[in-house]
Amino acid sequence: MTDRSYGNLAEFVKFSNPAKPSYSECIVFFAHFLRKYPFLTDEDLSGLDRYFEYHELKKNDVLFLPGQVSTEMLFICKGAAKYYNENRNGKHIISFITEANFTAPANSFYHQTPCENGAVCLEDTIGLSISHIKFKQLLEERPNFERAVLVHNQEIMAGLERRISTFQSLDALGRYELLMKKKPSLFHRFSLQDISNYLGIKPETLSRLRSDKSKRN
Repeated sequence: MTDRSYGNLAEFVKFSNPAKPSYSECIVFFAHFLRKYPFLTDEDLSGLDRYFEYHELKKNDVLFLPGQVSTEMLFICKGAAKYYNENRNGKHIISFITEANFTAPANSFYHQTPCENGAVCLEDTIGLSISHIKFKQLLEERPNFERAVLVHNQEIMAGLERRISTFQSLDALGRYELLMKKKPSLFHRFSLQDISNYLGIKPETLSRLRSDKSKRN
């Protein structure tokens, strides 16, 4: 689950209703996203509606739960979700998923095994979903997508490695400042409780860091 630049895509695709893009607008948006893979041809990117369906979710709707088998993959065109791990100490947020990202646990979806993690919508969310059966059909009929999946998974692994590195090398202030630099929009869309959980710090620590930064500015 990588964090693509939604702003760049928004320059090419304008939704008639920004809060609720239509099915055809979602298809166009998705096709523009896929153009980041230069080996996908115009033929590969045509007729995507044969495989992907319009999918609408409400805030707090569950995308998948730990222990379930993920039978669908969703590409977000508008909305947001959080991806989490849960143990006896509670829920731990792994990532925030926003526009131009996929929301499926890769191992569970690709291999049809139970999920280790869960995901829930934090905003009303609209996108395109593909079933596991249709996904296999897509790869068989358009082999270039198999290469796209490989590259996408490499991006996911690189992102996870960067996240682990920040936890090992940065203190609370460093992690907060890095998130502010790389993804400032998260602070306008997600609760401080969720952001502090993601950063691995207490909510009061995050509030203090934000207050200190405000005073310095």
